[in-house]
Amino acid sequence: PMPPLPSNPAENDSVRIVAATMVVTMAAFITYLARMYVRVIMVRSAGLDDYFMTLAVALSVSGQGIVWGSVVNGAGRHMGDIPLENLGAGLKLNFISQAIYLVAICIVKLAVGAMLLRIASVAIYKVITKSLMGFQAVWSTMCLLTLLLQCTDIRALWDPTIPMHCWGEDTLHGLSYSNLAVSLFTDLAFALFIPVPMLWNLNVNRRTRLSLVGALGLGTFACAAAFVKIPSLVNYGKTGDWLWDSRDITIWTIVECNIGIVAANLPTLRPLFKTILGSTIGSGDGSRKTPGASSYWR
Repeated sequence: PMPPLPSNPAENDSVRIVAATMVVTMAAFITYLARMYVRVIMVRSAGLDDYFMTLAVALSVSGQGIVWGSVVNGAGRHMGDIPLENLGAGLKLNFISQAIYLVAICIVKLAVGAMLLRIASVAIYKVITKSLMGFQAVWSTMCLLTLLLQCTDIRALWDPTIPMHCWGEDTLHGLSYSNLAVSLFTDLAFALFIPVPMLWNLNVNRRTRLSLVGALGLGTFACAAAFVKIPSLVNYGKTGDWLWDSRDITIWTIVECNIGIVAANLPTLRPLFKTILGSTIGSGDGSRKTPGASSYWR
């Protein structure tokens, strides 16, 4: 006979999942709207980084909707406490959200890379940034394929009537840790290793440099969110309590994605802050509509 599903009706983290993820998704969406206002209306210099960011935000918002659906169908509760008619949908939506955020986090990093390319004046920085963007795209594609091909029939993950022929837990854990390590490296590279030396040599005043490095450095918070997932990954799926075990992984993955979006959007908002504050921070004439790098610092 099947062992009983884990149960503890007193434990329910569904509200925490929705509240935590909604806050960061809203923050990302608001900074995105402000970014596009600056880029399209104020400085009229939308570029590849803005297109990447538009795709990332679209994935983030749709991912939030899917997480909401998975919570309605049991995410954040123990498997034994979820009505059987909801269980399959909860597991399926939980799986879909993993794929969406995997792609979204990749696109956020490509958006940051494209932004750095707009301001890179030294050839070596362009080469390093393009190489890292290429690596990120290839790595994320491999991770997505791994996620989608982990079972001979992926529906087995949410449909108990389909025989389960999937990779072992150890293999999946190993892949999770590899993904985490690469994610931490690329987070730090896009947030600190590339922009700090690059911006330090930029021909703008010190205050502007510090504000730009600080804004991009927020990306290190995305790193912290990736780190926080480690204890959850260690225990994930050990008791077959998938929708309970994944709750912190879901929260911190969404935090990682959306904090990355906020960090990438903030440096583009300087013209808006200058208009609102009526200040003269930075250099340049606020009335010019010069496309390209100059629009970042005015």
